[in-house]
Amino acid sequence: MKELLKIALPNWIGKEILTLTNLSVFLILRTFLSIYIAGISGKIVKCIIDLDYASFMKNLSKLVLLAIPGSFINSYIEFLRKKISC
Repeated sequence: MKELLKIALPNWIGKEILTLTNLSVFLILRTFLSIYIAGISGKIVKCIIDLDYASFMKNLSKLVLLAIPGSFINSYIEFLRKKISC
């Protein structure tokens, strides 16, 4: 196992470690963003049931604004995954 680790990660200060660290950070960030988006989605459903148009629009705008960093994070994770696999 140690031999495989030495091949995959030749040194502890290199671009491989940086790529893995970036991937780990962005996966954790996506997890927190997904949890936050799920909460907002729940609030949107509550606003629909309560017929609260103002809160509905406020929460919907939050969801739309979160779509921009969410798209970036997902694209960057895909980029890093492909970079590691090559």
